[in-house]
Amino acid sequence: MTQIDEKKYFNEDGLVLCQYCLKPFKVITKNHLTFHNLTLDDYKQRYPDAPMKWKGFNYNLKKDTPRVVTDVEYKVEWDTSSPLTKENAYLILKQRYPKLQKNYIYKKYNKEGQILFTFMVDFGEPNAKILIDFENMTWHARTPLFTKWRKIEIAGMYKWKYVNFDKEFENMEEFLNLIKNTKLFNRKK
Repeated sequence: MTQIDEKKYFNEDGLVLCQYCLKPFKVITKNHLTFHNLTLDDYKQRYPDAPMKWKGFNYNLKKDTPRVVTDVEYKVEWDTSSPLTKENAYLILKQRYPKLQKNYIYKKYNKEGQILFTFMVDFGEPNAKILIDFENMTWHARTPLFTKWRKIEIAGMYKWKYVNFDKEFENMEEFLNLIKNTKLFNRKK
């Protein structure tokens, strides 16, 4: 590529420019192109020499190249008499579900890319398809009954498990005992 082409296709940070709107991106995606009523094929026909990825993208990286992922091993001494906080609940549950995410937003789209529904839960783990809420804890706003039942119904429709802890735990010991006796959290890794 010549110097002139680089200025046409990349910004000063090396991000690729959408040739339709000139916004910078790491990757020009089909989701972005839908805002212009274009498909990937339409865009490539209209701008055949335009790159789709930023300058720093490694085209030589093979899909089967092993990725090194390190995760903190949570081996924590719990003071079981202390109150259960959202952070403690997260660390406890993360031992069972290492990819657990806080404040998980669950969304589903239709075939046209429009949002069918979206809601947030305290924790979610997409690989295990589990959604977890702590309804009556101090960090959680009271969930209207309709919303709670809607979450249960939607999760079930898409084969996700929805767990709602609807009681306030006095301390961590009470929560740990419940977790130990709950089949969902005790299955083998």
